[in-house]
Amino acid sequence: MTWLLGIDGGGTRCRARLTDAGGQILGEGLGGPANIRLGLATAWSGIMQAVDAALAAAGLDRSILDRTRIGLGLAGIVTDADGVSISKVAPLRFAAVAAVSDAHTACLGATGGADGAILITGTGSQGFALVGGTSHAIGGYGFPASDQGSGAWIGREAVRAALLAHDGLAPLGPLTRAVLDGLGGGPAEVVPWSFAAKPADYAALAPLVLEHAGKGDEAAATILRRAADDLAAMARRLRELGAPTVSLVGGLSTPLLPWLPDDIRRALAPPKGDAMDGALILARRAAPLAEAQMPYAPDIAPLPLMAQEAAESPAVAARQMERCGPLFRDLGARLRALNPSVVVTCARGSSDHAASYGKYLIETALGLPVASVGPSVVSLYDTPLKLDGALFIAVSQSGKSPDLLRLTESAKAGGALTVAFVNDEASPLAGLCDVFIPLCAGPERSVAATKSYVASLLAFLQLTAHWSDSADLHAAVAAAPGALSKAAALDWHPALSRLVSATGLYVIGRGLGMGVAQEMALKCKETCRLHAEAFSAAEVIHGPLALVGPGFPVLALSQHDQTREPTAQAAARMAGLGADVLSTDPGVPGATALPVVAGLPPELEPMAAVLSFYLAIHRISAARGLDPDVPANLRKVTETI
Repeated sequence: MTWLLGIDGGGTRCRARLTDAGGQILGEGLGGPANIRLGLATAWSGIMQAVDAALAAAGLDRSILDRTRIGLGLAGIVTDADGVSISKVAPLRFAAVAAVSDAHTACLGATGGADGAILITGTGSQGFALVGGTSHAIGGYGFPASDQGSGAWIGREAVRAALLAHDGLAPLGPLTRAVLDGLGGGPAEVVPWSFAAKPADYAALAPLVLEHAGKGDEAAATILRRAADDLAAMARRLRELGAPTVSLVGGLSTPLLPWLPDDIRRALAPPKGDAMDGALILARRAAPLAEAQMPYAPDIAPLPLMAQEAAESPAVAARQMERCGPLFRDLGARLRALNPSVVVTCARGSSDHAASYGKYLIETALGLPVASVGPSVVSLYDTPLKLDGALFIAVSQSGKSPDLLRLTESAKAGGALTVAFVNDEASPLAGLCDVFIPLCAGPERSVAATKSYVASLLAFLQLTAHWSDSADLHAAVAAAPGALSKAAALDWHPALSRLVSATGLYVIGRGLGMGVAQEMALKCKETCRLHAEAFSAAEVIHGPLALVGPGFPVLALSQHDQTREPTAQAAARMAGLGADVLSTDPGVPGATALPVVAGLPPELEPMAAVLSFYLAIHRISAARGLDPDVPANLRKVTETI
């Protein structure tokens, strides 16, 4: 039997799609960066991470690769020689290998392998045509020298318009006010931001421009008309080169379509497929490898279970929403009728960190105090709890620890409504509680919890949304799977790589982000044997600040709510002391900005950040000579009394 692998590799992530010979999709996976300009070994490492994840999704393994034809569409390939170079150093024997640029495979996918062209507009922009076996590229030289009509270009023009408006050289309208406000208020904040901003940071402003253009803002409309004119010029040039069709593709293709001139819109053809479809076409056409070819790096490790399981989080979120939405709706109605005066949580480890997130959600959305009760109060001290009319929430992956079971029994006997968020649906805890809601994470084999933690966060978000019946929280729930998918594509590894030689660090957060700060600190300990302490951004400036000095690592988490400014101030103070601060807030002076998903509601920002962290920290563990799936001295299920 023959299999086909299509690879779409960029500078931040790599995607793989595995099919059988008939084209039936068997599995897909994500991996690290695969731009060949990062080095051929690095590119193949990212490719093989994605391949391993796709194989795992299909229930297969590397034993089939010698019967698999692989097509590679990779960023950084400019010449035919580049494609030959990456093909010749394949780490394992494939039946056939072919490599071209990522634009080339995107064009193959859009045209179904026929002559034609694509016009890409996303963070960047590029035109690419295949005509009579010859390829033609237009643009794509990178931002800011090129990328006209792209999200990065649109965002840059919005910043320029905002600064002109601030200086009185252009009208100060809704768009320019929104840009200034969003970036801190004025040039003193905007200019430092621009020095550190990457193309993706500028592109994150494009939705704001589109929104205001739709409301009639002239500055926004002018920017979009200029972007459309640039794209139209590229499309016309592609037709001049002989392309019989042009397809508009990329993240901004749909919103920019109405702004294109009529003649261009009429000439556009809908794409037949995506870049991975194009890579699969390339795989079918690939020439068999010479028998003498030997593997280049057979020691490339498969993606660890921790990362594979973390990468499932977007699908887990969608599954939990579909299956448990009605359960949360019924529970929300029941709680509105019960009107409890207090909420008590019971959990340990990662589950307790999820309960910390739930605490702030419930307290800020419903105004109810939430307390975490130590299981030993009942399991060791044998003190009965008086919880008449309270809501008691137990959170656990296994649902088997004796102390959690004892505390839950006591809470139920004490008059509380007991609710369980548990991953193991056959566990004793699931059967003990009045209401059982499964986390729907599926089996988790790595000792370090990842997808079950994300599922626990989402469970608290769903509970609070249905209990409060808040439109904003319902919208946050609906956006969760997409936000997690985007977070999985972000690469925190370059920033976190400084932890390879570290001996300790602080992780700070506040409010909704505190539980995630605790979880990140735990994962540093579990997977990297790195002493990490989580602190509130308010608490850290008291005693713990005494340890901060030059080079001291700090991971600072924030979200766009009332805690953002004081968290930024605490992070800036530590950066001023010489600390090596990594921040999810790009506006912290002296800090290294971590890539984040732009435009999320604050309830989703910590959830997205922890997934990006999970997909990088396993690489730090490996670089420290450890196995992230098997932390020292730990077991998957820990039972305490």
